Amino acid sequence: MTLVEFYDEEALDNAVGALLLRPERLVLLYAGCDCTSFKKALEKMLEVRDVKTEILAERVDISRVDAAQAKIEEIVLRFPDCDFDITGGNDIMLVAMGSVSKKYNLPLHAVDAKNRTVTAVNSDKKYETEDVCISVNELISLHGGRCTNESREKEACRWQRNPDAERDIELVWEICRKDPAAWNAAMGKARGSKTDKSVSVWAKLKRAGLVWNSGNTIRYKNDLVRYLLSRQGTALEMYTFMCAKLTEVFTDGQSGALLDWKGRKEVENEIDVLLTRGVTGCFISCKNGMVDSNELYKLNTVAERFGGRYAEKILVLSFFEPDRSFNERANELGIRIIKNVRHLQKKDFVKKLN
Repeated sequence: MTLVEFYDEEALDNAVGALLLRPERLVLLYAGCDCTSFKKALEKMLEVRDVKTEILAERVDISRVDAAQAKIEEIVLRFPDCDFDITGGNDIMLVAMGSVSKKYNLPLHAVDAKNRTVTAVNSDKKYETEDVCISVNELISLHGGRCTNESREKEACRWQRNPDAERDIELVWEICRKDPAAWNAAMGKARGSKTDKSVSVWAKLKRAGLVWNSGNTIRYKNDLVRYLLSRQGTALEMYTFMCAKLTEVFTDGQSGALLDWKGRKEVENEIDVLLTRGVTGCFISCKNGMVDSNELYKLNTVAERFGGRYAEKILVLSFFEPDRSFNERANELGIRIIKNVRHLQKKDFVKKLN
């Protein structure tokens, strides 16, 4: 099969057909935007899966239907086994594809990226598809970005469950959730301060065997505990990441992911928890303190940039209670809010993440 589709700004629509159908070749018809970076990312994904699809990029004039139709006919004459994906593309391309398909009696189909299905449009053809899942790194790469791991503890990048790590995360979270404000004071810039709340938090950590003093130096049980205590929000982030693994609906994930666009550090973004569900992304912002509407816009911008229109967006709050205006703004942006995590049992939080 030669899969033909129009390359547009929705990366997953461009990629999923080839991943599901594993055609002999994929012809990407592109107009204004260059698809070189996307082509390389998709080729690498297919190579990892031992799929031998040849990807060809062909420029097409979409200013006129007849010009687009002529290009498509040229491809059909080269590859008579064409099957047209009409999921993406503008009206001119859809009209041109439909016209050529009818002239040469060739199949049209639509791809549902979220459900990973392929459905015939002009026939009763049944498509055999693979059960495809992609990694966080693959999701970001398809959208022209890069996910870096250099500064994180390995448990923040590892999707496999680790019972020992989970026990430490829960011990730390149990102390954090009892008083998030005290936790933030103890883990903030003035972490050496001797306020009653800060002293209480560190005393609990010592009683739990997570830290101890060696002279004037704080010693940590292990590198993971050091990481969990490195910033105010890391405990909530890692607890959320741990619970996401327990849902069994996500297929890969990372916490504290740094995302940059084509290696350009000046446009670096951080997402607290980044997951994939099949081939779509789930972007989670975790807040252990007060939040304003700017956080909603930041989350929405990063999710759309690196996850496209299929991106799921979740804001996890430990205790902050948003007002009506905040909730309405979140709803407008398609952001789901999980509130009062400090009061939720683990099983209930896991259920809400599904």
